[in-house]
Amino acid sequence: MKVYNGSAWVAAYISSAGMLAAANNLSDVSSASASRTNLGLDTMATQAANSVAITGGSISGITDLAVADGGTGASTASAARTNLGLAIGTDVQAYDAGLNDIAGLAVTDGNFVVGDGTNWVAESGATARTSLGLGTMATAAAADYLALAGGTMTGDLVLAGDPDAALKAATKQYVDNNGGISAGKSIALAIVFGG
Repeated sequence: MKVYNGSAWVAAYISSAGMLAAANNLSDVSSASASRTNLGLDTMATQAANSVAITGGSISGITDLAVADGGTGASTASAARTNLGLAIGTDVQAYDAGLNDIAGLAVTDGNFVVGDGTNWVAESGATARTSLGLGTMATAAAADYLALAGGTMTGDLVLAGDPDAALKAATKQYVDNNGGISAGKSIALAIVFGG
């Protein structure tokens, strides 16, 4: 081959030093890493086709990836939950602050879950009884108290004072001092015969 140098035609040749041969399929590149950088390729260019790791970025313009292929088969959050069997209110309970309170309570034997007007809290049996306004009878044995119907009392019955209404109980002392029957008192009886 000849080239004109401005005044005459001279023989010219091209040196193959530094050139890539097509037959070598880029295996003669001196630095594959530098070549990828020069081409603007990142680490994904060296991952195996069957083991690709994608971190960051986004993918758009593709069809929904089926559940069987590791996707949700949907393009909206609501449809994804339905496809995965996680529809809120049907398959799973929606978030609820009250349920979150209960979930955070310590599981302690004998505690009660009660509302305090704002949150759910755990109370011991004693605290729950106080909250309900229950007295000591709430924890007493049944044998310690007389049933409202039937039952037998043993021991003395001490009344708080003299009766101040017609159907209140009276002590023996009250009856004796206020016209009760006792030795040395006379009793007047009136017998009425009907005609």
